[in-house]
Amino acid sequence: MACQPGRGPTAVPVRSAVFGATLSVAALAASLIFAGSFGHLLSTPRLSGFTWDAYVPVEGQQAKAAAALRADPKIAGYARGGFATVRIGGLKLMAVVLGGPGPAKHVISDGTAPAAGNEVALGAATMRAAHTAIGQTVNLVLDQADRHPKPKPVRMRVTGTAIVPPNPYFATGLGEGAALTVPGLARIDPGAARQLGSLPFLVRFAPGVSRDAGLAAIINDIKGFPNPFIVAAERPANVISLASIAGVPVALSVLLALTAAGTLAHTLASSTRRRRHDLAILKSLGFMRRQVRHAVGWQATTIAATALLIGLPTGIAAGRWAWRLFAAQLGVLPEPAIPLTAILLAIPSALALANLIAAGPHRQRRTPGPLPSSGPNNKGRAHGTVWTCTGLKRTHTTYDQAPASHTNDRSNRTERRVGARSLPGSP
Repeated sequence: MACQPGRGPTAVPVRSAVFGATLSVAALAASLIFAGSFGHLLSTPRLSGFTWDAYVPVEGQQAKAAAALRADPKIAGYARGGFATVRIGGLKLMAVVLGGPGPAKHVISDGTAPAAGNEVALGAATMRAAHTAIGQTVNLVLDQADRHPKPKPVRMRVTGTAIVPPNPYFATGLGEGAALTVPGLARIDPGAARQLGSLPFLVRFAPGVSRDAGLAAIINDIKGFPNPFIVAAERPANVISLASIAGVPVALSVLLALTAAGTLAHTLASSTRRRRHDLAILKSLGFMRRQVRHAVGWQATTIAATALLIGLPTGIAAGRWAWRLFAAQLGVLPEPAIPLTAILLAIPSALALANLIAAGPHRQRRTPGPLPSSGPNNKGRAHGTVWTCTGLKRTHTTYDQAPASHTNDRSNRTERRVGARSLPGSP
């Protein structure tokens, strides 16, 4: 019944129903992947390019500041780095500079991170604007036109696509920027090579330390230093603006779940109504009400299982692809998150909901029995015909039955035998 569409007036749109349920399940799975990935982006600064929690420039007393940060139990470690304004042709961009030991590393979405002084990684938008690609070379120059002597362009090889985090100096667009090593900065800015020890601290908090507690610890560590300057790692403005609609994918998931349930309910109702004669045949063969209910339940389970078997893998793949495309346009690391708990709970929930929906459509109104004939003499009497089979002859008997009276008659039931006659088709 679940897979056979039937013919004529009993035809049921089984294929379209299975397709609709599968499409709803696939869209539900895709929306769950999108919602989970969006939440993962909001809670993971690394996806926006931050592998540190605080940017701490210190003027003078570098050794004392480093010792104070190392001794603080709320600080997991630090790396030395910073930002530098560079140009590639007519493009002005901000380069994040990292190198040496420490927890802060470049975030790369494609290719590899720069490891030598002649290597650079570019943002996706910058790579398109510069008409270059991974493996090619670009001329990089420090953006200080008023400096004497003027900086000379340095040829560097592009090793990958970088996720450049926001900087505290000027706003950058999506996918714009570059990633350099400390030796690479020294190549394009010879003056910085003599000041590598004064690079800012990129501090990482210890596990379990909140943002406020970590910032308070850094403030206490550098207390008394001239011109303290602390910039906490913040999500990009475009990510922050999207946080207000974080509940939209969840609401869409609920709507799609209701759509799938409605599709299944409509299919079962139509199938039961159009195939009521088939169900009647099952009852005539000895099926009890419980067995008919099980037959309709198995029909619902078959449709739901088929939709889950095809829709879940398709929806997961589509959700991952959609999130990667969205993250690339957003300028963040495309790292989709699969909410396994929600998906695994969706399987038994869908099967249970299908059987719950199936518990209703098969119930038909019972055909009322024969009404008593009208008239003063037949008040309360029931009339009917009983067909019997004797040998090769089939006969019928009509009977009248009246309610028992309060007289001394032992029985007031009478039977009038009409006689036996051959029915059409009988020998």
